[in-house]
Amino acid sequence: MSAIFYADRTTTSENGRFALEARSPHNGTIHHRDGRVASEDEFAFKYREHQSEFRYRLFDTRPEGAVETSPRLVWERWQNHGEDSPGELVVGDSGWAVLRTDGDYPEVIAIGPDGRDTVRVRVTYKEFQPRGTVPPVGAVYDWPLERASCTTAGVLWDFDSWRVFFDHDGAPYFSWRAVWGERLVLDLRAGVAYTDERATPPDLLGAAVSEERRQVTSFLAGMVPRVDEVRALLTRPRAVEPEGDIVLAKNAYRVRAAVHLVGVHRLRECVPYLRVWEPVDIPSYTTDGGVMSAPWSLEGQLYRPVIHHALKLLGEQPRGFSPYGFIADELDVPERFPMPECLPDRHERAARVGPEMSAEQVLRLLGSPDLIRSPFWEYDLWDGANWSVLRLTWPSDSRTTRLATVEYVAPSWLESDDRVVEYLEH
Repeated sequence: MSAIFYADRTTTSENGRFALEARSPHNGTIHHRDGRVASEDEFAFKYREHQSEFRYRLFDTRPEGAVETSPRLVWERWQNHGEDSPGELVVGDSGWAVLRTDGDYPEVIAIGPDGRDTVRVRVTYKEFQPRGTVPPVGAVYDWPLERASCTTAGVLWDFDSWRVFFDHDGAPYFSWRAVWGERLVLDLRAGVAYTDERATPPDLLGAAVSEERRQVTSFLAGMVPRVDEVRALLTRPRAVEPEGDIVLAKNAYRVRAAVHLVGVHRLRECVPYLRVWEPVDIPSYTTDGGVMSAPWSLEGQLYRPVIHHALKLLGEQPRGFSPYGFIADELDVPERFPMPECLPDRHERAARVGPEMSAEQVLRLLGSPDLIRSPFWEYDLWDGANWSVLRLTWPSDSRTTRLATVEYVAPSWLESDDRVVEYLEH
């Protein structure tokens, strides 16, 4: 089983009035519920992993009619037996709170302004078969996801998701959209969960999408002035401890989820924001270089592939910054393989690609592919009126690094989210 680290967490509502916190005695910040001091006799305290017994508290930072300036404690709640520890906290402007728990039995738990659980939803994955007995204290609803990641750290589903509080017909609701498009809608006051978008009332679904669109647009507009701060934060040397705004660090990764939804909802008003983020060079991961032999490793970008995809869905042509690179990081000074960018004639250059070309030759001619999925490289080509895809297939024999086939295929990404989800899964 993987080690899971559950840190203490704090979040505030959008208007700043409410603050929600989660603290565990295993993090050394509070006592146990019975007043005991945590000790190194407890594995979770000694090694600071698999922390539990979290205490949740909601504070009103601007209590009406209060003389004192200190926040007022609204309610306190302790982690239930059989309930996983928190992965994320969300609090709304009216005091509603939502907990996302992480582990083998992840849940979404809504808590009213009075501190009582109003609805619990267990997030399930059809291919995940948990061992042992499912905890008896659990959800009253199941939200079965078609796709998720079943790992030794539990069922992971929340990456690049988006959640919003919203009102509809004078009542409070909450929506959580998974990256694959599956949506959970909670009627907070009635304690009802809509776990299948097809069964969600159309007007309610429309209200959720409308608020999602508004928040995505507002969020990206607010992040544009902070591009340089994000770049500095995410490209700092590993030995340098992060400093400053923890909220900025969280929002830096939410940018990608927001950009994805720009494409999903066709938010043309966000094109200027995407253009600001488009050149940002922030590597996200490295992996085996495939047909690029040693010392080259494949390097993926955090934002660019998703930004390019959203722009294309909006009828825009990306400028052509590299969504992938190849890096020789075993050298004394890491080096990137030289590739051209922002080629105005890439469509014409593509006609010169032929079988038996090497990966190095292709990269020097066309620059970075738009998608690398072994054994394919795909280049999206714009002829001034339509998109096409040049698909290059490399032989499965790792000893052969010459092109096997060159073909043009239809741009399936115009109709399917499979490609962008593949970007987001890295």
